[in-house]
Amino acid sequence: MTRIGDSLTGKNVLITQSDSFMGPVLCRTFAEHGAIVVSDPAPLLAPEAPAELVARAGNVDVLIANL
Repeated sequence: MTRIGDSLTGKNVLITQSDSFMGPVLCRTFAEHGAIVVSDPAPLLAPEAPAELVARAGNVDVLIANL
């Protein structure tokens, strides 16, 4: 039987503001489902910050904007 979370195995998941609000739980849960979690705790305040973060993260399959 395939579990819903199995579809995350090997996927690159970028989670923004990973130390705030739901960030820690999201990081842990996605990792438990086999995702490769790229977490960044920085607040994305500067207009260029989101694009720079995505460029640093490389290939992103899933983006979680934890605001």
